Amino acid sequence: MPDTLRSEMGVVIGGGAGGMLECESVYRDYLLGTSRGLAYSPFASFCCASSADQIATQLRFMGPKTPL
Repeated sequence: MPDTLRSEMGVVIGGGAGGMLECESVYRDYLLGTSRGLAYSPFASFCCASSADQIATQLRFMGPKTPL
């Protein structure tokens, strides 16, 4: 794909809220100070737009990204 099209190409993908209970548990532990440290990676998979972001990053698309 020409680079000129990559700047306008977007990604729209269906997604859900799977894993939200686990995310809330990790966040609760963080707020209570009982966590063993947090890394970004556990939260990245809980965001419903993360699939669209990952696909756009791999394909170097710079247009809009959104979950449905």
